[in-house]
Amino acid sequence: MPVDRKTERIRALLGWRNRVLDGAAVVPSVDDLQKIGAAGVLWPPHIDRQVAEPWRKTIEYLFRLVEEGVPDPAGRLPSSLLQPGPPLDGRSAAAPLDAADPVPRTGLDAALAALKAWRAEAVTSGVAGIAWLKESHLTEIVRSGRSTTEEITEVLPARLRVLAGSLARVLADSAATNGRASADEVPSAPDEKQAEIPAPQPPTVPAVEPPTDPEHPTSDEGLSALIFAGYEYPEDPRPPGLVVADPQRGGGVILRWPAADTDAATVIYRVVSGDAYVPYSPDAGESETVAVTTALTVQDDRPFRTAVRHVTIWSHAGTGVEDAASRPPVLHAVTSVVGPVTDLQISEDHGRVVGRWTVLPGTESVRILRIPIEEAAHGAGQPRYRILGDSPNLTGFVDGDVRPGRHYLYQVAAAATVGREGRLLSPSVSAEVKLRAVPAPVTDLRVRLHDHDESPEFDIRWSPPPAGRVDVYRTELPPAAGAGERPLSEAALEQAGLPAHSRLPHPVDALPSGEATMAGVPWPRQWTRAYLTPVTLREGNARVGVTVSMTRTGRIRHPKIIERTHRQVLTFEWPDGAAWVLLYRGVSGHGPGAGPNIRPDDEISASRYENQGGMHLAYPLPTRGCSVHLVPVAYTAGGKVTGSPVSMEYPGLLRMRYMVSTRRTFGTGRPTGVTVQIDAEVDILHAPPFALVHNPDRLPLDIYDGQALFVAPEGDPTAVPVPRFIPHRLAPDFRGLAWTADVRGLGGYVRLFVDLPVGRLAGVALLDPPVSTLRLDSASGRRGRA
Repeated sequence: MPVDRKTERIRALLGWRNRVLDGAAVVPSVDDLQKIGAAGVLWPPHIDRQVAEPWRKTIEYLFRLVEEGVPDPAGRLPSSLLQPGPPLDGRSAAAPLDAADPVPRTGLDAALAALKAWRAEAVTSGVAGIAWLKESHLTEIVRSGRSTTEEITEVLPARLRVLAGSLARVLADSAATNGRASADEVPSAPDEKQAEIPAPQPPTVPAVEPPTDPEHPTSDEGLSALIFAGYEYPEDPRPPGLVVADPQRGGGVILRWPAADTDAATVIYRVVSGDAYVPYSPDAGESETVAVTTALTVQDDRPFRTAVRHVTIWSHAGTGVEDAASRPPVLHAVTSVVGPVTDLQISEDHGRVVGRWTVLPGTESVRILRIPIEEAAHGAGQPRYRILGDSPNLTGFVDGDVRPGRHYLYQVAAAATVGREGRLLSPSVSAEVKLRAVPAPVTDLRVRLHDHDESPEFDIRWSPPPAGRVDVYRTELPPAAGAGERPLSEAALEQAGLPAHSRLPHPVDALPSGEATMAGVPWPRQWTRAYLTPVTLREGNARVGVTVSMTRTGRIRHPKIIERTHRQVLTFEWPDGAAWVLLYRGVSGHGPGAGPNIRPDDEISASRYENQGGMHLAYPLPTRGCSVHLVPVAYTAGGKVTGSPVSMEYPGLLRMRYMVSTRRTFGTGRPTGVTVQIDAEVDILHAPPFALVHNPDRLPLDIYDGQALFVAPEGDPTAVPVPRFIPHRLAPDFRGLAWTADVRGLGGYVRLFVDLPVGRLAGVALLDPPVSTLRLDSASGRRGRA
């Protein structure tokens, strides 16, 4: 995946802040660091510069590490950068974060900064082998005080000694300008690997003057005709140096290498290349001799046949030409060069940039840089401009992340893996593209309706296009079909169903998120449906965006729950414009949980409500109560539109039942006692009080229509009978305690009542058993008297 440098900068800044937050130093706020990381400059507007300025060097150092791809930059800060420093003067507030500090604090700082800048340019330019030169090498050179080519050569590995001359020149220039200082003040950057080695602009290797002794050759004529000694494959060969390949604008490369470390009067260099592998000798079967020379440079204009060309330099040293040719060759220097893409074609296609090219066999991927033309002077070759890094791009690319009217420079380089050297890049091939300024449509218009009864209104939000002005049209009918398929002239909008009088005159505000918003747009009172259409206008051209349709339903008024013991009926005033009303149950005291993916507990259409006179619930509401939410719904071509929900609380209904069994005398059948058992739909630990009422003439109509009998718990001879009893627990299926009463000598009827105040009786329902079980008369039907 491509690296998001902005996110990495913000993450590094916040990680550093967490490291120093517990100290006594004052650090910038999280919000300010996010602005600095997102902008990529010192300092963006609207931050506290007084707090940020002492940390300038720390922030610059962090962002250099981010640009170089160093993992965990905050964890790699030297201790000297964990403390604030004095404010630095002479720096533009908008200077890029990766710009070098123009006023180093010491000579050593200046020397190290100069070497790092040179190394960064060499990496960008694609100097062969520059990836092996680490910042630790640069720090060691500066600390050691070495400055000449010979001194620097002593501290460099063999394969880096070809760079000693360039490093010495950089140090000389820096010393002449800034002087020298103590090496203890130099913070060293972490040693990390370079993932890719881009190509052009390497440092030059100083050429050695050819010998002037007349006994030795002054030209390369006749050298290729010499018969050279064969390679003897030494057991412990000396590590070869590096060949610098300098790409040329017209094609081909100039190859440069260091002089052989020998006192011999004559040194002949044989330049040999191979495509399949590094030539193992100057006479390898599949290798090709490029040149035979006594110079330290040669131009290779041969076209590439494969993605990678391996170049080796073999040296023959002796007292003269014949003596040198007779001595076995030594592998003096080596490099590998990646061939560039060919047939590059880059063009615009309806707001996108399309590129095509041809790659050489063996190319693994192609790196693409897209650089705004105004940044091309200093941004060429910079990895931060890379695009489409997660694709190999072997045949081309399609770049849709471009802005109309912008001018870009595209740089394309082939990549291939070469043995231990890792992934190498070819010289870049460049092309420019200037995009036409075509207005882009708005496709993410979002509308939020505030459905107030008296003055409904809505807010609109959208992402502004790269260029142009956006107008929003409010119409009662949708725009003409196909209006947004192609650009129109501004004068053609009326024929597309978007007349000028329907354009909203409300002001447009910019949000911190970058979106645009239009607030407080009224809903026309006589409309049940509205269409909102964004139109992008630029230079007389218009582009119709995606239309959003809105439907508004009336409110549900006067809702009421009619209790029918085992079922409920809801009545309400049907809302205007609604096709259905959905019912959702929720926890008492909580708002509605209805949503597009939540299945309603019940629903009813307008026609069924009119026929039935109400909403008869298929399942009774919970015994312990709940919240009931009614939501009006209308359907449009765009899907379901829900209105404002109306909520009410259902207090619940405690449903209980009881049964009565009568004990009678044997023979006469006269009643001697009754047993009452009570159950409830759910377990009840705090049951209400009950009274068993007797009426000698009829079934008691209420708790006061007769005489309350004294009852006691069954099976407890010590219990004192009472006229009002409270069970300790009620459970389903009559699993609770039974109660008994003495009815000897009584006739008529008994009936159980809940003994609660009238205001609380609405929350309970006690269901009677069959009336025959409540009658005390004997089986013969005679009535007894008390």
